[in-house]
Amino acid sequence: MAVLKLLSGMFLGSSYFSSLFFPFFENFATNPFQSPYVISWHEGDAAAFPYPAFMLYFMVAPRLLMAPFGAAMWPLPLKFLLYHIPLFVADLTMLAVFIRWFHGRSRRVILLLWCSPVLFYISYIHGQLDVVPISLLSVSLYLLFRERLTGSAIVLGLGLAAKTHLVMTLPFFLLYIWRHRERTQALLSYVGLVVLTFVLVNMPFLFDHAFRHMVFENLEQKKIGQVAFRLARNSPEFYAIPAAYILLVFYALRIKIQNRDIFIMFLGFAFGVMLLFINPMPGWYYWVVPFLVYFFSRASLVQCLLFVALQFSYLLYFGLSPTSDYREVFQSVLPQFAQGPNLYTLFASAGFNAPMLSDGAFTLMQTLLIANCLWIYWRGIKALQYNKFSSHSFLIGIAGDSGSGKSTLTENLLELFTPTHMTALCGDDMHKWQRGHAKWKEYTHLNPKGNELHQELHYLAALRQNMTIFRRHYDHTTGEFTEAIAITPKPLMVMEGLHTFLLKPTRTMLDLKIFMSPDEMLQLHWKIQRDMLKRGYSKEQIIASVEARRTDAERYVKVQAHAADIVFTFFPIEPIGDRLGDLDYNPAVGLRIMLSNRFYLDPLLDGISALYQQNVKHYYECENWQIIEFMDFLPFEAIEQIGEKYVSDIQDFGIYAPAWKGGWEGVQQIIVAYIIFHDGTRFPEF
Repeated sequence: MAVLKLLSGMFLGSSYFSSLFFPFFENFATNPFQSPYVISWHEGDAAAFPYPAFMLYFMVAPRLLMAPFGAAMWPLPLKFLLYHIPLFVADLTMLAVFIRWFHGRSRRVILLLWCSPVLFYISYIHGQLDVVPISLLSVSLYLLFRERLTGSAIVLGLGLAAKTHLVMTLPFFLLYIWRHRERTQALLSYVGLVVLTFVLVNMPFLFDHAFRHMVFENLEQKKIGQVAFRLARNSPEFYAIPAAYILLVFYALRIKIQNRDIFIMFLGFAFGVMLLFINPMPGWYYWVVPFLVYFFSRASLVQCLLFVALQFSYLLYFGLSPTSDYREVFQSVLPQFAQGPNLYTLFASAGFNAPMLSDGAFTLMQTLLIANCLWIYWRGIKALQYNKFSSHSFLIGIAGDSGSGKSTLTENLLELFTPTHMTALCGDDMHKWQRGHAKWKEYTHLNPKGNELHQELHYLAALRQNMTIFRRHYDHTTGEFTEAIAITPKPLMVMEGLHTFLLKPTRTMLDLKIFMSPDEMLQLHWKIQRDMLKRGYSKEQIIASVEARRTDAERYVKVQAHAADIVFTFFPIEPIGDRLGDLDYNPAVGLRIMLSNRFYLDPLLDGISALYQQNVKHYYECENWQIIEFMDFLPFEAIEQIGEKYVSDIQDFGIYAPAWKGGWEGVQQIIVAYIIFHDGTRFPEF
């Protein structure tokens, strides 16, 4: 396909490329210190090159590099090749971005994007340059989703300096940044960097009247005002395209662009507005096809037929159009054939109603464009509205004895899903009394009587109904309660504590229940290390406290394991012995995970086994449980690879660079995140 593209660029081309772009490029290549805009303007070719300066620099770069090798005297096909190399580079760059986005669907991406007949025709046969700004836009989006705002702004500025129509995307960039940063400074910095990049790149030509007229006042841009009507005879004209665009921006403001799917859907709609209301140029469809590819890359083959039909209708319309160039593009290789009549003229001379055929093809193309846009709307908006995180918060309960690893798991989940999408509540906040109160001599912290468990039940019920609650916090440093603070529901809410699902109504409300049950000696070792480092207790005090609480732990805490959906059990590979509580000793451990057998884990476990088969066991036990045993942890690289493939749903939250951990913490993250998104609803297809 790559060879075919380059060969087509060498030998094919419409009059747009051969008569307008090519002479313009050659003027700059031979006189790089003279404005080609001024030259074309004085020669009466005001439509020769309606693009800003970066497009010029980018397109002419290979020709300038080859100038010392006599490129000025090369035959025409080789010169055409030089000017198509930048298009090919932009094409490859956009493909690389899409493959990075859809790592597991690279074949589908290559088929729909790289092999698209519409995009192939636009860039390598018709000879339009729209692949360059759209490729820069895709790179800017990639950097934005990676939270590299500076790089994203610079590349978007370069995209604007390649084609000014990308300014339509800026409001959606700002809405996305505001949704994830909520800082005015971030918005101002981003806009400022975009504008600065645009100005610096175009600075050599900004004060040329010819440049301003050809780039900012060209005929194609004036088409925006073609669709207009008057409400009364003498009233001002109402411009439909700007109005539709403004309404789209307001709709995006209401929806809140929270992830990549919604963002790209709105970009596709913004460009689609232009295509729907006016008779588009052939190259304009490059503005929308890649965004359709984004959604159809994850669609079924049957659904992809809608996209295939749109491309067929495009080729049909621009073949039946009065200005069709399907023969003209062969002017350099088959000049006599190129001068012959196009299909429109042939049908008209044969007695057919050529205008009706052309109009019918146009109607079909635009109708299919509407159908494709409606489909991606359904895919982007409706699917999001009906997922399990939209009606109420997904409530996760994490229970376990003191020092069992509850807080570590909570912190790792919070880091993975970010505070934007997850809030954690600590069960210690619901102790009845502050440290030192006389009642603690009567009850241990593990006794339900020492905790406001039913009050916590009301909090959970309110959060599940998307209500803000006001809840105090227990400060372990001072042993005192803070003033009540507002807690707003997030898509994911974690409740971790000693008695998280001891009460039956709480168990009913929680969507996922996790119990931490490490080996007793290992748990004691961890608790001693934690309380000595973070809470200032001695080893003897900690051991005495554990012994004093043992009865309550058995009666009120460990009994919750039977109600859990997941039970994590760490065990030491070798006995800890007399190194118990040694701050410098971190024993080698294994991990046993007991899970409800309603979870379908085969895809994930097959992926893990493919990397570390000898260290993973999976089997079923009794009538309710399945067991996964890990004898060695997975390195960070493996966790990241597995997460990217099997927990890609995390992107629905707008998280494109998840904070995976290496080792056991990463294994726990993978298991919990996979179940959060799949939760027994994805079974094998038959």
